[in-house]
Amino acid sequence: MTRPSASSLHAGDTSFNHGNSSLHVILWPHGHLRAGRLPGGGSYATIRADGSIWAKLGWWRSVPGTLTVTGQRLDAPGPPFHADVTAGYGDTGFQPTGVTFPSTGCWQVIGHIGNARLSFTVLVTKM
Repeated sequence: MTRPSASSLHAGDTSFNHGNSSLHVILWPHGHLRAGRLPGGGSYATIRADGSIWAKLGWWRSVPGTLTVTGQRLDAPGPPFHADVTAGYGDTGFQPTGVTFPSTGCWQVIGHIGNARLSFTVLVTKM
């Protein structure tokens, strides 16, 4: 699993905890996305009626262009990953996305803008 770094990679916002010179992302604690209600009442992800897991995922774009997000399950065959990338946030800067993991497991997620690329691996489980 890709673990968040101890310090921010984007000056001015300590929440962007994984990235490179082109893209940054806000990773879940310890590289683990737990879907469902946390002990304190909050949540990182929602379990949908079909069993898929939906979560918000924030990106920071330091290069201009349109962000695309893809994913694949690494530990077993799995249904297709899906990402919604909201329009209207300009060519650079903050970009919110909604990602749907169709099943639990180990997933690789990749953000692309032109030749720029950032990937991470996350373990997705249900509470």
